[in-house]
Amino acid sequence: AGTYAGNEGMTICRKCGTGLYQSAIGQSSCNECGAGSATGIAHGSSMCASCDAGTYSGAASVNCTACGLGTYSGTGAPSCSTCENGTYAAALATVSCSECASGKYSLSRTGQA
Repeated sequence: AGTYAGNEGMTICRKCGTGLYQSAIGQSSCNECGAGSATGIAHGSSMCASCDAGTYSGAASVNCTACGLGTYSGTGAPSCSTCENGTYAAALATVSCSECASGKYSLSRTGQA
């Protein structure tokens, strides 16, 4: 697993490339991890894992990336969502936005309340 033999007569199996995986043995190609998941290692992966809440990834990713200030995500997200007016996310890798306290309002994408 994590390897393939793409041509007939090969003498070795090759490791799957960046963002690719192969979970079965005896295969001639590797599969691409979908958006919202990542291999976790650069080469030779046998699986993709869903990104944790607060992170995201595009297709064929090695690692998931933390959502920025003012954004959030759930598990397996292909992108982060922007906090709506009246809510904020003041930290990286936020899983949900917090409501502004009485007497305060949110500033656009600054992560402040």
